[in-house]
Amino acid sequence: IHKLGFEKGGSLGSRELCVKWRDLKDYVRVDVLAGPPTKLTIPDWDTKQPMVVYNESALEQRLVTQLCDECGNPAHEANIKVQLAKDSGIKLSPAPQPVRTDKLGKADFGALTVTGKRGVYEIQPKAFIGRQIISGPKLKISIQPDTSKPAQLMVEFDRSAKYVVAKPLQDFTVKILSEDDNVLTSSKASFLSMKLWKADTMSAKPPARATTYQPDNCRDPQG
Repeated sequence: IHKLGFEKGGSLGSRELCVKWRDLKDYVRVDVLAGPPTKLTIPDWDTKQPMVVYNESALEQRLVTQLCDECGNPAHEANIKVQLAKDSGIKLSPAPQPVRTDKLGKADFGALTVTGKRGVYEIQPKAFIGRQIISGPKLKISIQPDTSKPAQLMVEFDRSAKYVVAKPLQDFTVKILSEDDNVLTSSKASFLSMKLWKADTMSAKPPARATTYQPDNCRDPQG
């Protein structure tokens, strides 16, 4: 009696083996299946390059993980809990909850929207099999400023100036800045207005009786 050994690895599927001794032959059919899951991959992502996204924008594709065996073959292990770890400076919505793998060993976190300040952040999926934790690749997400999105109003005026009743107000220069801190060139003066009212209270919202000034005719208090 002789024992035959087989090397690990190889592609999955049905294989036919030929066992030969001198002029004697016999054939054995073997079904090669995936081994136990030891890896967690994200098949459709380029994990070597950061994914560039604007603040409060959705990622380009859904985040789907795949359980794999030691050789990288998909492990069809269902009902395995997978969850996402992330840097504290980034927010994902909807907030990712632990997801269970399907019968193919996949866990789908869906389409995620990213919120955060400009910078590079990391998220990482992790699978939990009993006491074993299988960590997936760290995904880098680069949040870039949207140059077409207004983010801040900058008002410039002489803070030391004195105001005289019935005299014109000084000039106010207003700039609309985009997320990259540069002037938003696509903004129009018609988008702006300035309100003036007696400060009876500390409310930040102007009352209905407030006087309105428009940039194109700021000398006319009724403009």
